[in-house]
Amino acid sequence: HTPASAAALLDCPPGEAAAALEHLRSTGLLVPAGPGRYAIQGELREAAAKSGFAPGGVPGPRPAGDAGAGAGRPGTGPPAAADPDGALPAPHGEPAGPTHRAPLAGLAQWYLGSLYRVNLPLALPAVVRNRYHAGVDRFPRGRLFTSPSESLPWADGELEGVLALAGQLASPAFDTGDELAGRPLSGFAAEAARALETYFGIRFAWRAQRRLNGLALMVAERTGDEHSRAAALVQLGKVHGRRGEGDRGVELLTRGIDRLRALGEDLEAVAATSALVACLAMSGRVELAVRVGERALEEATRPGLEALRTMVLNNLGRCRMLLGEWDEAHRLLSESYAGARLPHGRTTAAGALAGYHLRVGEYAEAARWAERALAHSAEQPFDPVVVAEQRHSLAAALRGMGETRRARIEETQAEALLADLNRREDTDVRLPASPGACVEHGSRERSGGDGRGTPGTPGCGSGLDGM
Repeated sequence: HTPASAAALLDCPPGEAAAALEHLRSTGLLVPAGPGRYAIQGELREAAAKSGFAPGGVPGPRPAGDAGAGAGRPGTGPPAAADPDGALPAPHGEPAGPTHRAPLAGLAQWYLGSLYRVNLPLALPAVVRNRYHAGVDRFPRGRLFTSPSESLPWADGELEGVLALAGQLASPAFDTGDELAGRPLSGFAAEAARALETYFGIRFAWRAQRRLNGLALMVAERTGDEHSRAAALVQLGKVHGRRGEGDRGVELLTRGIDRLRALGEDLEAVAATSALVACLAMSGRVELAVRVGERALEEATRPGLEALRTMVLNNLGRCRMLLGEWDEAHRLLSESYAGARLPHGRTTAAGALAGYHLRVGEYAEAARWAERALAHSAEQPFDPVVVAEQRHSLAAALRGMGETRRARIEETQAEALLADLNRREDTDVRLPASPGACVEHGSRERSGGDGRGTPGTPGCGSGLDGM
């Protein structure tokens, strides 16, 4: 806990909470867990776990299946006995009584207000930005942030607590009530997943995203919450896309998009279609990806979907490259870059143009576009895989121009980014062998822990947009 989260749990001023936490630390009941952070002492935590109880809102032991997750971010290991969609078994332990329910509700409301505010300093598409502002309106209590350099590290530090609270509130005991802006407390996982979707993409934190959306899906299926079910399916589909698992991504995204359409959520459905195009392409169904992308392009003329249009154009351009239609690819990618107004769209479009010029052997142009992509990616925090791809493209262009020393520097920086990601997520993302291709994806989880992993399909992964 921090003084702020403890204050939300106890409904008291942060100063009083800070004094109480420090007093508990001095007695040995709490131990320091980083600057301004406290955790329950290990033996007490073990005793609580053995009794089947995790103190309200305090990160408890990870579920079975999180062990051996390596040096990843805390609490981001794979879910216990997860089904293919990431759903989890029901939480264990006795439900909280009325005395505990009110503090848990206060903490959940404060967390959600803070998590939605994490996104406010970011430059985001209108449809996404409106979603986060609506969340802030529904949960007015929470932390305030002035910059991404403040909000994203805060989310890093609180992620384990969010996952633990989501696991606790996913119990059927919390399926009634309206504490979460008209929803029961068991809806916390779905709300938190909605608030953290952009964060998960920036951090490439697929384990935590899968775990949280698995909880959300489990609760939604139990309670009949169709909106939360659709949203969880879409996010889980994107997780598989980030991991290079196109076929599974297509299946989940299609289910989620169909449910969104049935609910009348056409804007959300169109927004998810860019990820579907990417997964279709990475699974080898490039011509179908083009057809789906062209239909999405027709729908993306609505107000608020301008950023989606640039993403779809980017994906269509990459698909045309895969089909060898170079002139059409260049036209689409150029249109994507010209229409991009946000750092994400500019970065991915410039990176795609760098890949195009690499593939046709125009190394000076490839270097220029790769450098432009890197400049755009520095405008706000970015997915490390995309940045690694841009550096790898720049290295390939420099090598083609005979600048071997500079090329090696860029390759080293790209490899360092992926090495850090692989340690954190216990995965095996690697640079491709051929210039202009996207990174390969694998996972130690799937490969038996030998550190090599099973690569996905080259030319896919995050190189296609919308994940």
